[in-house]
Amino acid sequence: MSILNKIDNALIGNKNFKGHPVSSLLLEDKILYLQALALIMNTNGIIDDSEKLYMALLVRSFKIDFSLLNMLVDFSNDPDEKVISDFFDSFSESYIKQNFLFDALMMFTKMTESNEISIDLKILTIKKMADGLKISTETRAAIKYLLKTVNSNDSEMFFIALKDKDLSTNQFSYLNSFYKF
Repeated sequence: MSILNKIDNALIGNKNFKGHPVSSLLLEDKILYLQALALIMNTNGIIDDSEKLYMALLVRSFKIDFSLLNMLVDFSNDPDEKVISDFFDSFSESYIKQNFLFDALMMFTKMTESNEISIDLKILTIKKMADGLKISTETRAAIKYLLKTVNSNDSEMFFIALKDKDLSTNQFSYLNSFYKF
């Protein structure tokens, strides 16, 4: 294990999203998912450490080597349009698109250093990605509410949010054990 991997491991500890739906996908699809998140991470040309740590948490949860983080940063600096197109082709009809929006919004809320332009660019990027994935307005609202309950650590509201008719409840059950609701 490289020194960088050891540092990343130490920073996120033993945490991982056990049962995150993406963890059951093929390696190529996991990487595609993470590359799309990397686009959001670097929309403004600045990668916040907290965003990178969230990506590291996902990498660990998907059981991928931490060296992928450097590749994701490189990709976000010079994205390939074909990869972006492949992402939309692969996930726009998949139930995983709900997890993508949740992870994108969660990563966004983890930002510690930002300015108004930075925030606006990230919000616009997340909106464009949600549009490309054909996520309905109702589902977007349900995911935002779920995120709010997770961030406020409100277990009662979390379970109510999970029952929303616009969410695929099984897609988010992993959050229950991770956040100990």
